[in-house]
Amino acid sequence: MPVYDYRCEECHTVFEQKRSMSDADKVAPCPACHSLLTTRLMSQVAVIGMRHSPEMLPSPAHRLGCACCSIKR
Repeated sequence: MPVYDYRCEECHTVFEQKRSMSDADKVAPCPACHSLLTTRLMSQVAVIGMRHSPEMLPSPAHRLGCACCSIKR
């Protein structure tokens, strides 16, 4: 079951809840103040085991995703 991050709009607590994907957007009560005014946060995704050949990587002088170093497949 996925873990989702939420933030309480009243006390600003950030917390996680393990929920099914169908329940992800339902109200998640704040564990600190029990408020129902919470917002689901965008989660970061980790990619494990992905390999790149040297010609697919951007120049070290630039940031990933810059226009001059966009990855071509």
